[in-house]
Amino acid sequence: MNEEKIAKLCIDCFEEKPKNIARCAVEQGNYVYIVEFTKQKVVVRCSEKVSAYKDTIYWLERLATIDIPVPRILRKGTFEEFEYLILTYFEGQDIGIVYNDLTATQ
Repeated sequence: MNEEKIAKLCIDCFEEKPKNIARCAVEQGNYVYIVEFTKQKVVVRCSEKVSAYKDTIYWLERLATIDIPVPRILRKGTFEEFEYLILTYFEGQDIGIVYNDLTATQ
């Protein structure tokens, strides 16, 4: 996955060309990009693995029901050979980076 394909995916999903696309180095087996439009910023995750985001979708939907601030799922599906998940953007560190440092209470 590259920035050109991310731009095409975003145009397909939002009918708007991104102003900026930046690759993140938070995932090891996936492609993660921060995409900025005129009025919003989103996170685009892509993977060549089938059902790559099944657990992520499950947990984001569950956590949202108990009023934990988590990204909302804006779009999900398949684009070319990739599965994708587009989320609202949150400032801060990815949970995968800080997970091991959390206490049981957190």
